[in-house]
Amino acid sequence: MPRMTDDDIIRIAKEAVPAHLKPLGRIIARYDGPSATTAGLHAFEAHQDIADEVAKEVGAKPGKAEPDSADVEFVEHTPIGSRSTVVHVRGGKVTRVLKRA
Repeated sequence: MPRMTDDDIIRIAKEAVPAHLKPLGRIIARYDGPSATTAGLHAFEAHQDIADEVAKEVGAKPGKAEPDSADVEFVEHTPIGSRSTVVHVRGGKVTRVLKRA
C-alpha cells in the first residue's frame, strides 16, 4: 500500500473537528519515517540517533514508526487568545483529539 500524502492525512483529520476549523489544518509532525529527500533523510537519522541515546539513558522504549501517521493541528484565534485542536492520525485513522487553550 502506498504512503498517504499530506492531503490525505489532513482530509482524515478534518473529519474529527467542527466545520469552522476544517480549513485551518496543517501537519505539525509526521511519524512514518524519513522524508523522501536526501537532506531530510540525513536530518532524520541525526535526530533519531539522539532520540535513541536519550531513550536508552532514561530506560524508555521509543515508539515505532507507523505507516500513515501524523499529528494535524487546527489553530483558532479568538478574542481572548489562540486555541488549538490537535488530531492524532495513526495508521490512517484518527486515534485521539486534543484541545489546548
